[in-house]
Amino acid sequence: MGKWAAAAAGLAVAVPLLVAVFRARRRRKRRETEIDQAELNRWFRRHR
Repeated sequence: MGKWAAAAAGLAVAVPLLVAVFRARRRRKRRETEIDQAELNRWFRRHR
């Protein structure tokens, strides 16, 4: 039973964290991701 209790506790901690990360990522403005994409493209062109 101890193993299951530990697993349940781990899940209880991990699930809210995952949800928070997912929500934060989704909330991120589309403009920011577009800027990041532009930066990546610039970097790739420079280093190719």
